[in-house]
Amino acid sequence: MKITRRQLRKIIKETMSRHGTYPAASFSRDQGFLEMQDSAMEIFDDMLEGSIFLMDPEEYNDLLEFITDMAEDGNEDFVDFKNALMANRQGQYVRIRLT
Repeated sequence: MKITRRQLRKIIKETMSRHGTYPAASFSRDQGFLEMQDSAMEIFDDMLEGSIFLMDPEEYNDLLEFITDMAEDGNEDFVDFKNALMANRQGQYVRIRLT
């Protein structure tokens, strides 16, 4: 049986969560618009399932700026994402989750 990339990521996140370590999320503005949108929605979908992530502060700022731009353009999914997103500093990283 072949494991999909999404299934593998879920297994890794569950394993890391059990050990008290949050998985890292990554987002970059150095990609095409559709890739940025897919990346942001993938993070959002994982967070809807209860995941909590650590992010590099610069990547978090890029993600937040992208979400804000999309929400201001009227994309309802990103409006919900922006309204539910909660972040706080955790050491050198930003911990993100949904409220």
